[in-house]
Amino acid sequence: WGTSTISEGLKQITITGEGELPSLSLEACQSTEIVILDDRITSLASQSLYAMYSLKEVYLSDNIEFIGTYNFTVCPLLEKIHLDNNSKYEVIDNAKGLVNKQTKTLMFAAKDLIIPSFVERIGSYAYHSSTIETLTIPENILYIDAYAFNNCSKLVELNLPTTLKEIGESAFNKCNALPFIVLPASLEKIGLSLAGNGTYRKLCYYGSMDMW
Repeated sequence: WGTSTISEGLKQITITGEGELPSLSLEACQSTEIVILDDRITSLASQSLYAMYSLKEVYLSDNIEFIGTYNFTVCPLLEKIHLDNNSKYEVIDNAKGLVNKQTKTLMFAAKDLIIPSFVERIGSYAYHSSTIETLTIPENILYIDAYAFNNCSKLVELNLPTTLKEIGESAFNKCNALPFIVLPASLEKIGLSLAGNGTYRKLCYYGSMDMW
């Protein structure tokens, strides 16, 4: 692996190599605004491109085959993810979201994302540490994975769809500003400890005791 400095102060870097980009490999690049990945890089490990506070643009190879959790989260200035002709992943509205088209899973979501109608699952850590305050999840969402809303500390209002079938473990971990969670009667499976290490004051369920 190597990096090639294209402009002074690491404002723009190119990552060379092949295979998987390791976790936290750019952790120290807090002044970097543009990242360009080698066409031979086919996988992003969890947290490969994570918590880069100055990051504005990312150029991914169309050969990308796997993108792990946390990627692109806690990158508040991100404006553009370049990924044009990939068979597996699709970028939504420049950099507001990233979707695995094969599994119909939302991998990453900016706070102002309008969730596309073809998405059926909100993936693990998709909204990690988002500053989102209110969210109405559309009726096309059937599954919310574990830790999907991890550390959304400003979330105060959440409306779940009446079509929702499953909520994963600690899906709302550390969402401490959320006063209550209303669970739809459509739910078939709920993971352990919805709030994880967080707290909420009230849990409401619209189904019957037999359904619970």
